[in-house]
This record gives sequence, C-alpha cells and structure tokens, in this order.
Amino acid sequence: MNDFLSPTAAATIREPTVFDPQRRRRLLGPLIGLGALFLAAAVIVIAIPGEQAEGTLLGASGTVSGGIARINGVVPLESDGWLPEEPATVLTESVADGTHRVRIILELTALEAEGLEYSANDFTITRRGPPNRVCSGRTQNRQSLRRGR
Repeated sequence: MNDFLSPTAAATIREPTVFDPQRRRRLLGPLIGLGALFLAAAVIVIAIPGEQAEGTLLGASGTVSGGIARINGVVPLESDGWLPEEPATVLTESVADGTHRVRIILELTALEAEGLEYSANDFTITRRGPPNRVCSGRTQNRQSLRRGR
C-alpha cells in the first residue's frame, strides 16, 4: 500500500482544531509558570539600581578638593526656627503636606596649606527616588576656607 497521497486522491477537510478542556488545563500550568518567570525577571531588572553617582552617607567623610567634607546633621527648620540672614524666596513659601525643610550642617576641613574653596552649588542632597530640592543657607557665591580656621 502506498502511504503517499496522489494528486488525484480525495482530500479530507477537517474543522479547525479547538483545544478541548483537558488540553487547556494541561497548558494552563506551564503558561502560568512562564508568566511568573517573566514577572520575576521584570521585577529583578527594575529593582536593581543602575549606576549611582559617587556620594557620601550621613556622618561619613568625603573628599573634596583641598580637604574633606562631612554631613554632620540634618535639622528640621520647624524645630529650631533658623533662617539665613538673607532667606531665599523658596524659604518663605509654604511647604507641601508631608514634606519638611531641613538645615544641613556641613563640616568642612581644609587639609591643604592653601585651603579649599567651596560653593553651596557644589553639594546636593538626594534620596532614593527623585532628588530633593535643597536650598543653601547663606550665599550661592564661592567661599574660601583656609587651613587652621
């Protein structure tokens, strides 16, 4: 007997294949597993932080040109009422609910004989997520710090 159909043999037309309920149940497990695998991969990719800028943690010392800097404290302005001599306009505006204005106490130590120069614009405070808006206390101009002062 010939297993191959000849071009003149009658063709059988079949209805489109529809998965029966038992076959659907057998496919459901692997499909759920595959979906969970993709979801886990997406969570891992999103959760792993990208390249972060070099920074210094609260209380730790970091190097600056001519010396070292250390964030010595974060004081909420509501608790001590401090304001700079010439407050910026942003300090006179009201704050949104759930937010606080803080004073950052930055300790600078000049290690080089010629001292170090700094500007409030050189420093930013960030947290995980969008950067916080930081206002400098005194001036945006460059300041000098000499060794031993």
